[in-house]
Amino acid sequence: MKLLLQLLILAIIFTTLVNGQFVQLNYYNYQNDQSCNGEIISTTFNRESTCLDGTEYVCVGNEIQINYYKDANCTKGIFQQLTQENGVCQGALTFNCVDNYQFVDNSFITIISESCNDWKNTPNSILSNPLNKCIINPSENATIFTCTSDSITTSTYPSATNCNGTPSNFTLTLPECDTEITKDAYNYICNQ
Repeated sequence: MKLLLQLLILAIIFTTLVNGQFVQLNYYNYQNDQSCNGEIISTTFNRESTCLDGTEYVCVGNEIQINYYKDANCTKGIFQQLTQENGVCQGALTFNCVDNYQFVDNSFITIISESCNDWKNTPNSILSNPLNKCIINPSENATIFTCTSDSITTSTYPSATNCNGTPSNFTLTLPECDTEITKDAYNYICNQ
């Protein structure tokens, strides 16, 4: 019995080391009070202790440590370090350490991985935006994502506060894996 328990503990530790934890960020539709009472407009899962364009997220007890590095590869030292409490709303955003990622239903998903072939097994970051909803973000223009079986369209509106007026549209053909922008692979999927 003791040997079985030890093997079970080793299997759990191995699974945790192989899969790792993720830091889940939930962005809420902007409210004047920057609360987390509105609808979630974006969910991101970032693999813990992985360099993501100069930023690293680390789960430490009941907190998430965010390290901003001097370079995009996280090799030239940290220039700023922030700490967020697990599950506490700050500026219409919550951070949570979770054991695994999930694909959000009815969303446009961007998956960042090391190559186009391994994105399902080793994603470093997963960004989900809801489909067919006006996304309000005061620092950017309002956006609506729509998709068909073979394409995703991003409609960007002239205002940051509503989805009125004539949008500019950008359409991406699916399936798509882009490695031209950075060393990472960007995979785009529509999860309806």
